[in-house]
Amino acid sequence: MKLQRRRTIEGDLVVGWLSFFDVWARLAPRKDKKIFIIGLPKTATTSAHFALQKAGFKAEHFPYRLVNYHNGDLVLNRKDLDYHDVVSDLPVAASVETLVRLYPDAYFVYTNRDKQKWLDSCRRHPWPLECILHADLARKVGRYSDSLVVFRALMNNIQKLKLLHEKVLGSSIFIPEVFSAHYDAYDQKIRRLFKGRRFIELNIADGVDTKERLGEFLDLDMAGSFEHKDCFYTWFFKKLADRAGWDRILGIRREYRERYLARQSPPPLKSYAA
Repeated sequence: MKLQRRRTIEGDLVVGWLSFFDVWARLAPRKDKKIFIIGLPKTATTSAHFALQKAGFKAEHFPYRLVNYHNGDLVLNRKDLDYHDVVSDLPVAASVETLVRLYPDAYFVYTNRDKQKWLDSCRRHPWPLECILHADLARKVGRYSDSLVVFRALMNNIQKLKLLHEKVLGSSIFIPEVFSAHYDAYDQKIRRLFKGRRFIELNIADGVDTKERLGEFLDLDMAGSFEHKDCFYTWFFKKLADRAGWDRILGIRREYRERYLARQSPPPLKSYAA
């Protein structure tokens, strides 16, 4: 347990920029509702997050420390979770079965959209690991990961990011066939898990649903359309991809897709870190 805690602290030092406002979030008063936004990435989870934050909830988008990477697996961090009223995006989707069990009376908001539009959005999105491999960061960090604490922590967080994407989306690199299959599997799982619970499905990304419907579900006074928002995390990787160019990223995608279609496992991250 001590080793796990130490690695968590190291990880916090490396990815602290992901939770820049976390200190304020912990000091702010909490509401009496627990809300989980359980939609997949690129389904307007950020827009739902900001709408609830504006309504006065302590909300964290992409709560990176919600899960810890330990011995090759993801472990839920219940203590960090209890600091917030609302959490959203990939770490939430990766933990959805556990969250249902721990918080049976919580409110669950399933942001969803047309699958083809979702795939088109995913295709245009610079996924984090693509940017990391493009920058050759995994290989450079891997050289020092056994000797220096900060590099070991960074490599640990790269592995956590990779595992998060693979658990929910099937791949940390955009492969249309894999993403499509996991979209269907996740959608079926959500409809099975949340039958009869405090659950609402919203199509925000395609402009179908407005704040009024969310407000009715939560018994809140909310009006107007959702704002299109990007979190800092998405903004950062978009800028990185734009600056570096997409040629290498698209090359990585082609490599992963060819291996998948040939029924081989995708190249492991350690092959880039050797």
